Amino acid sequence: MRFVEREWVEPAVATLVGLFLRIALINHESVGHDEAFSITVSRFPAREMMQALIRDFVHPPLHYIVLRGWFGLVGWGIFQARLLSVLLSVLAIPVLYVFGRLFFSRGTALIASLFLAFSQLSIMFSAEPRPYAQVLLLSLFSAYCFVVALQTRLLGWWCGFVGAALATVYTHYFGFLVILALLLFAFLYRRHYSIPWKWYAAGGFTILLVYAPWLVSGIVREAAHSGRTFSGVRSYWAVHWTTFFSTVNAFNNGKPAGLLNSAPPWTFLVGGLLFAAPMCVGLLKMWNRRNSGNSSNAEGVVMALLLFLAPVMAAIGLGILHVQYNVRYVSFAAAPYYLLVAQGFSELRPGRFRSVVVAVALLYSAYSLRANFLMRWKEDFKGAYELVSAKKRSGDCQVFLPYFFVPAEWTVTLAGDPSLPSLTQSSLAQGAKQCERIWAISFAPGENTGWETRSQALREEFSQRHTRLLGARFFGVQVDLYAPATQASSF
Repeated sequence: MRFVEREWVEPAVATLVGLFLRIALINHESVGHDEAFSITVSRFPAREMMQALIRDFVHPPLHYIVLRGWFGLVGWGIFQARLLSVLLSVLAIPVLYVFGRLFFSRGTALIASLFLAFSQLSIMFSAEPRPYAQVLLLSLFSAYCFVVALQTRLLGWWCGFVGAALATVYTHYFGFLVILALLLFAFLYRRHYSIPWKWYAAGGFTILLVYAPWLVSGIVREAAHSGRTFSGVRSYWAVHWTTFFSTVNAFNNGKPAGLLNSAPPWTFLVGGLLFAAPMCVGLLKMWNRRNSGNSSNAEGVVMALLLFLAPVMAAIGLGILHVQYNVRYVSFAAAPYYLLVAQGFSELRPGRFRSVVVAVALLYSAYSLRANFLMRWKEDFKGAYELVSAKKRSGDCQVFLPYFFVPAEWTVTLAGDPSLPSLTQSSLAQGAKQCERIWAISFAPGENTGWETRSQALREEFSQRHTRLLGARFFGVQVDLYAPATQASSF
């Protein structure tokens, strides 16, 4: 068989395209707060790292353990940390293809893998050392092992599923929803796939037994006493009647105006026509065929629907109870969604028209990626650091406004470079006589306008007692240099 006729060539090309899109401009953005936490905590001694993760409680520890081991192999740094997520995200592309081939045609699986390669969300979170790329890969691999175990009734594949499922739930709490979706599929098709009940019992017991140490580690107590647990009352983390549609629009790459900005209304229409509409057509035709006795691809559609809807609807349901909601928590559900969309495309006739529509959908996705590559959405501590590093001199001090703590983003950005002495609120109130000049670095994370307002008030106080030598504005960060009036001319 000639090289160009081999089935793996096209998905390999899709994977390479996905790799290019994820590694291009990987350090375009400065390090974010959550990234800095991951990079910092993964460098702690093992016991201290686990204690920090228990206090944080937001994610299970497996990704941080993997990141810690990765640092041991390739060294510590922002690029190295992001590279791990890039590789995990890229591996998910061929895994989605192979998983799709269990139920669908080669063309359907290829279209789905192309959509994942161009996915705005997947590319966004592949550039962050956070658990999202890892749970994407593991959830797909868990589903693959589960289906093969059902089809072959081989114990080895079942053990592979149990191990992959355990890794998934140790990466992300919503991994349990992946397991639930798979069990629902097995229940719906119990007459077609007969797995010994002992396998289910042993698998469930193994997962709960191995997961128990994390559950009793103290995370429940920390969550019960943390204001973050039910912070979904705040508008930024809250769910609304539109949340499902905005989530689907995010899966449809509907953020061309910037990742922090609201999606333009026209993207709901365009994304709906290019992605959701073909999916609905495919679902309708499948339903009609099922009623007429032809259930071709029905199992795959049901599986993808469960893997897509279970995490999204459960996350929205928790949001109604004021648990934080963010599309990043369910971003891994985009992969089965793309399978549904691709199946809808396979119903389009003739083939030339289908190819044109797929090309338009990919062009729309590529257009949306300008938000990832050209627009900032994280505080630019890198730019601020480069200015301070170029202009600092002996006798300088630094102060971080408005709350006087050194942000982890700054420490990680320094990457071991000597830091200027940092002033506390009390030392600043006493006049900071040990400092010839003071670098005031103000930052307002997220949409917290209160930080910016208070920082501005403190900068005005500085101006009354000091001479402002320079000021520079970066995205989300303000840098000002002050000196006593008598020293101003020496700058």
